[in-house]
Amino acid sequence: MAIAFAFTEATKLNDVDPQSKLNWVLTRNADHKITRLEEFLPRTSRCNDA
Repeated sequence: MAIAFAFTEATKLNDVDPQSKLNWVLTRNADHKITRLEEFLPRTSRCNDA
């Protein structure tokens, strides 16, 4: 529960829609390399393009 709350609040603080961010992450994480996880951070990801 705390993870969901933290995720939602972090997306709101970065002016990102939580639902679109979650959708963006879930559609890309299956084939994403673990060494490139920083690309999912709010300051580096651009989920609004999707």
